[in-house]
Amino acid sequence: MTNANDVGSWMHQSVQDIDKTDLAYLTLSGKIELPMRDYLANWCRKNFANLTVAREWKRHDLALLGPRGPVCILEGKLWANFNVLDERKLNSVHQSHGIRGAMEKDIAKIVDSRRQYECEGFISTLVMTVDISQVMEVESRAVKYLPYWKRELKHSQSTLERHEMAVEKLLKFSESFGDSARQEIFVGQAYAAEVRLAVVTIKVL
Repeated sequence: MTNANDVGSWMHQSVQDIDKTDLAYLTLSGKIELPMRDYLANWCRKNFANLTVAREWKRHDLALLGPRGPVCILEGKLWANFNVLDERKLNSVHQSHGIRGAMEKDIAKIVDSRRQYECEGFISTLVMTVDISQVMEVESRAVKYLPYWKRELKHSQSTLERHEMAVEKLLKFSESFGDSARQEIFVGQAYAAEVRLAVVTIKVL
C-alpha cells in the first residue's frame, strides 16, 4: 500500500540526477508542473517494471497501470507561495483559480475513476518560492510572475520563512482531504534567483 509520503519521495528522487540550475530555470521562467510530471513518469517507468506508466490517462495526469487497470492515479497542481498564503485564494472554490476548488475537482475525478477501478489516488501540489533580490534587471525579463516576486521582497519575513509558512499552511489545509505529507524537492539558482520547490501530497480517502 502506498502512502502520501511515498509519492512525495518518488517526486524528490525523480529529479536527483537533474541539474538544479536547469530545474530552477524551468521553475522561475514558467510552470514546472508538467516537467515534474514527466520526470516522475520516467522515474516510475524505471522503478516499477511490472506496471505501465501512462501520462494523461483518461483525464488523469499520471496513472500506474496493472493488467486490470490503474493501481495508482496521480493528479498534480502548482501554486506559488504567495497563492497559498492568500486566504481568499486558498479557500476559493473556483476550480481554475482557487486552491480548494482545484483540489475538490481533482478529488472528484479520482473518486469517479474509483467507482470503476480498485486503485489508490493522490493529489500532489507543488509550492514554488523564488527570491529575485539578486537578479539583474536585464535577466528579470525571464522571470514569470515578476511583480508578485517583487512584492514578496517587501515582507518582514525572509524568503525562506515565507516558503516554510506556505508549505506548512498547505499541509495543514490538505489534511482535511486525506492523509497528507510534505517533501522538499530541490533548491537551485538560475539568473542569480534562489528557487525552492516543495510538494504536499494527499492520499484521497
